[in-house]
Amino acid sequence: MKKVLVCFGLAGVLFSMWLIWNALEPGDGLAVEVVSEDVMDSDVVRAAADADSRKPVKETEAIKLGKENAANDSDDETPAADPADEEALRVEAFDALTDQWMEPSKNGVSFDQVTDFLKTFGSVPEDSKTLCLQRALNLIPDENVTLLAGVLFDKSQEKERMELVFNDILNRVEECKMPIIRQVFKDTNHPCWSNAAWILDAMGQVESQTR
Repeated sequence: MKKVLVCFGLAGVLFSMWLIWNALEPGDGLAVEVVSEDVMDSDVVRAAADADSRKPVKETEAIKLGKENAANDSDDETPAADPADEEALRVEAFDALTDQWMEPSKNGVSFDQVTDFLKTFGSVPEDSKTLCLQRALNLIPDENVTLLAGVLFDKSQEKERMELVFNDILNRVEECKMPIIRQVFKDTNHPCWSNAAWILDAMGQVESQTR
């Protein structure tokens, strides 16, 4: 019962994420719903609005911690940092953050946590992103699936990665995957919209509307 309640609680988070998506890049013929002032004024919305994982991002706590650990293990007379080492640290930081979410969260996943997860993933070198994402998909449980939905609703992501997340979510428990599928269906510009539409139509859940 607790898992069901946590999963249903994700629907509100997903709905807000969908509002941000459409506020940034509304599709033709789609009505953009108004977000309340308290939400619009929050750091979470501003961070989500500015997020672009293909651009350099500010260091997250996970990245800072990785650098501090590396510095503590090094000698005083260490040569200049190697770019390859820097990239390895960013991969390690994301993997470490993923490991923190291997156990179901008792309090669900907040916007701040989704934003931090997305920014840390955005800092991963491009050629390592898919492998890191696949690892996260394998380790993160259904109760924390909103973290993965953050990647799914980030329109700066490559289409292949968004499809990778969507296909993984299809294998999640019903209570967790259906709110996400419905949110994807609400945006006809989403790369996975046709798949979401097909699934909902097969389930008899597609209402009459202009597509």
